[in-house]
Amino acid sequence: MRAPTAGPGPVSIRDYTAEDEGAWLDCWGRLTVTSHAWGLPAYQSKPRYARAAVELVTVPVAAASTSVLSMSKSKTSRANSA
Repeated sequence: MRAPTAGPGPVSIRDYTAEDEGAWLDCWGRLTVTSHAWGLPAYQSKPRYARAAVELVTVPVAAASTSVLSMSKSKTSRANSA
């Protein structure tokens, strides 16, 4: 099983925090400019959900702390790469 990746390397997934709003707006802005889905709203701040929602972000993982999980039918092994 491979770790999820975004761009050139592995990522960690964590809960969204208020400090992530600037990066969220930047990402949303790029999406609205490059997307073929016309009519996407332009936000000045991240929308808030009225009901409970799962909000996650991905964060690049430093190469020195990357873990590789290898799985097969006969065994499961874990190797840490430095």
